[in-house]
Amino acid sequence: MYIVFAILTKKIVNIKAIPFLLCNFQGLNFLISAIKVPQIEGLSHTWFLTVIVLCYLLLILVKELEHRYEYKYSLRGTVLLILALVGLDLLFIPLGIQLGYFLTFFVGYILGKVELKITNKMYLLSTLIMISSLGIRLLGRHFFDGTIFYANIIAIFTQILLALWFFFSVKWFISKFIFFDMVSKSDIVKILDSYSFYIYLTHYMFIVGTLSVKGFINGTFLQLIAIVIFTIFSAIIVKFIDSIVF
Repeated sequence: MYIVFAILTKKIVNIKAIPFLLCNFQGLNFLISAIKVPQIEGLSHTWFLTVIVLCYLLLILVKELEHRYEYKYSLRGTVLLILALVGLDLLFIPLGIQLGYFLTFFVGYILGKVELKITNKMYLLSTLIMISSLGIRLLGRHFFDGTIFYANIIAIFTQILLALWFFFSVKWFISKFIFFDMVSKSDIVKILDSYSFYIYLTHYMFIVGTLSVKGFINGTFLQLIAIVIFTIFSAIIVKFIDSIVF
């Protein structure tokens, strides 16, 4: 859809990047630094589609192993498994291979398998860890920005800790306050959830690149309104196409 819009508006598109997009290889350089992938400005955020497809392919293997060995997740086993995944990731980073995205995916998958009750002490501890990780992130960016150490270790692992904190926060607030529990089960949240993927897919092309609203709309406030409107309409169109094709 982006390419069609670009052609209709007579914008320049990096033709070399199209085969990578069609094959969903646009994110390979995020996994293996030695691989150079041409990009289309405004679609660079779709790199995660390459990663998520590989994650789901690996998930098929994981589920097969779970079924074959009748593996049951426990809290202790979960912690050990996550530590093993962290060690594996650190082992491959010096080779220019980033497994942190797979680590993030499977940490989420494993946590979904465990009956985890977020106590007040656990939430307080996770909050302190999150604040500490943000401090490490800021200091790391100041002293090591532009290095492999910052990009592949500090940035990735602090993002994972922040994601875990959001996960704990949602579970804790829902367990403590009826209002949040009601909101989490409301139709509005369900509708937003059904469109969230498509909103993410389409929003960036109106911020950066050939279709950026900055090219034809003046004023930050009007630009923000235009981005929201264009993103919503684009998300509805893409979701509609997706429902027909798949």
